[in-house]
Amino acid sequence: MVKRNTTLKDIALSCGVSIKTASRAINGEAGVSKATMERVRVIAKELGYVPNIIAKQLASKRSNVLVMIYCYVDGSWINDVQRGAIETAISHGYELIMRPAHNPHDIDADKILRLYDQGSVDGVLVTSPFSSAAIVDVLYEAGVPCVQLSPKRDDFRYPAVFSNTGHGACQLVEYLISLGHRDIGFIKGVSGESGAEDRYLGYCRAMENNGLAINKDWVMQGDYTFRSGLVSGRTLLKRKPRPTAIFASNDEMASGVLSAAHQLGLEVPEEISVAGADDVKMASQLWPPLTTVRQPSAEMASLAVEMLIYSLENPLEKKQEARELPAELILRESTVCPKFSQSS
Repeated sequence: MVKRNTTLKDIALSCGVSIKTASRAINGEAGVSKATMERVRVIAKELGYVPNIIAKQLASKRSNVLVMIYCYVDGSWINDVQRGAIETAISHGYELIMRPAHNPHDIDADKILRLYDQGSVDGVLVTSPFSSAAIVDVLYEAGVPCVQLSPKRDDFRYPAVFSNTGHGACQLVEYLISLGHRDIGFIKGVSGESGAEDRYLGYCRAMENNGLAINKDWVMQGDYTFRSGLVSGRTLLKRKPRPTAIFASNDEMASGVLSAAHQLGLEVPEEISVAGADDVKMASQLWPPLTTVRQPSAEMASLAVEMLIYSLENPLEKKQEARELPAELILRESTVCPKFSQSS
């Protein structure tokens, strides 16, 4: 016998509500109490309910497809973003398609607009650094529903999701200073990218708050890749004097610094402390495990998708909001007290 799929009627009977109420609860629509919505969704999950996407599309006149624009550069970070976005989209009965690009000039804005005009997609999630690029203006002028992930603080047209990575970077540098480090190098992220700017400002703020001068020879420009961390790490570690600690703007570059230190015969953390940012999965698997600033990337993407879907399913509520999730300092074995100051 073929097992019959669970229906909305089954869920409604199990919960003691009408089919209409069960449908509203599952779709997150207004007019249902929070307690009822939670009870219906729990029962739906227990019964293995799978939404009928085709029926939902016909009823709503939507495609139930979202598109995410993202950058190729930082593979580790975008993996977390994709996971959070995809899982949340699917849980709400939506599909998510990807549109990667190397830089803003590679994005075919006309193609995105055609997909929307043809009804092939309902809305767009734009991730950093594209969340502050011209593509957002194009989407806005065309009236395309959108949410921006990590745009510049003063540059968002749509609902946006941020993480306070600048504060997290400041905390990390403060921690290094509390260990006794005074000679702290820094590797910047992609020039002009909002998170990269926030982290550099956090580094500067911590140094200045503690009366420490920023040595320009110890600040390098990276691009979030392992190679840029490797090259910048080699340069910093060959300086005379060299820093006793290096803070890279993401874990990918920090792993490059670790590799540079090993190649040069320097022990981490005994001879050089290394820290990163994002807390991607790799950070805990390196040796030594990496001290870092955790950016809740998957959670941010999940929230961004929820905001986008809410705006699609509640079109009369025209709210432009910014949501910020906290960054968190993660302490591991790649940072210890310095043996001595290189600049003394």
